Amino acid sequence: MPKPKVAAVLTDRNILQKFDVVGSAILIGSVVQLLLALHYGGGKYPWNSATVIGLLSGFAAATILFVVWEYRAGENATIPLKMLTNRVVASASMVNIFLFGVTYIATYFIPIFFQSILGDSPMESGIHMLPSMFSSIFFTVISGMMGKAHIIPSA
Repeated sequence: MPKPKVAAVLTDRNILQKFDVVGSAILIGSVVQLLLALHYGGGKYPWNSATVIGLLSGFAAATILFVVWEYRAGENATIPLKMLTNRVVASASMVNIFLFGVTYIATYFIPIFFQSILGDSPMESGIHMLPSMFSSIFFTVISGMMGKAHIIPSA
């Protein structure tokens, strides 16, 4: 009978040594550049301006640097690349990206629709959004309880 693996005791020092500070900083920098480019593009600056193109180029370069850094960091990476080769994790990540993308788009544009098309005030627009927000909170709690009670099988 094989011996059980002994769990390593994680001290504060071990946790800090395993934390990928550089990878996290590169990831944050790349995402900030992408968000700034999307925010500025077509609004404050035209899409073909040097500012927007520079931000998008910086995002691409930082993303490439992040992938290289994560590859070199191995198991201590912010996002271990080995984890992404698991089909269940990769497909669940894609589902979450598309699902929450739609959710955030709806949460952003529906109040604009209420205000610009229906002529509601910002307060009325927020009140119209309350049923959606309350139902999201309710079903999030219910799904969490179902997962905790093992009603939903884990992958």
